[in-house]
Amino acid sequence: MKTEKTIPTNYQKAKKRLDRLKSFYMHLTVYCIINCALLGLYFLSKNSLFHGNSQEEFITWVDWNVLLTPLIWGGFLIVHASCVFQWGFPILKKWEERQIKKIMEKGN
Repeated sequence: MKTEKTIPTNYQKAKKRLDRLKSFYMHLTVYCIINCALLGLYFLSKNSLFHGNSQEEFITWVDWNVLLTPLIWGGFLIVHASCVFQWGFPILKKWEERQIKKIMEKGN
């Protein structure tokens, strides 16, 4: 039995958009919490509590993570934001519109 595909209603489109927004804001929140924790760890590692020969590897690990985590993760966060807020990419948008029009004209 063949099922017909339904065209999304305004409510369904709005719900999907809201889900994407919630997903992005959750991603942003986790990014902020983790990076604040790393920053706190960084300041603790610079404190006299962690100084000593046995803790040098830990301090090096914290230094690299405080630098690299926000940069690399921030890049992925920017990509996520660009998808959610549909920044730029007019070429992709035009291509999608042409493909939709072509498929609708064929009736498939």
